[in-house]
Amino acid sequence: MARLAAAHLLALATVAICSCGASKPANQGPPPLVLEKTIPLPDTKGRIDHLAYDAAGRRLFVAELGNDTVDAIDLVSGRRTIRLSGLRHPQGLAWLDGPRELAVADQGGAVRFYRGESLDLIATLKVGDDADNLRV
Repeated sequence: MARLAAAHLLALATVAICSCGASKPANQGPPPLVLEKTIPLPDTKGRIDHLAYDAAGRRLFVAELGNDTVDAIDLVSGRRTIRLSGLRHPQGLAWLDGPRELAVADQGGAVRFYRGESLDLIATLKVGDDADNLRV
């Protein structure tokens, strides 16, 4: 008897929930993410890994692990402006706003620092095998 009552109660609850229906929020704004444009990454093979963002320069840095490169993407034009090569599976990226430097960590155990708009290599720090994540 108790099982039958529980089954009826469950069926009643299911009907009640389904009949309520979903309602839209009263103040529905735009979706949280909107695709603005697609930016091709020419000559990129394999997978990409971490990203870093330069807000003042409106650039996105993409660690292309499978390519052993890092691309600097101009977000206004939607084009690659610089490609850093000679890296060993770059993964960790961090943009340092103050000195305007990009730090790149790779599986070769190095963190390289590149400065400014031209991303000139200014320093290399050996940290051990499989350097990966960077935090500012």
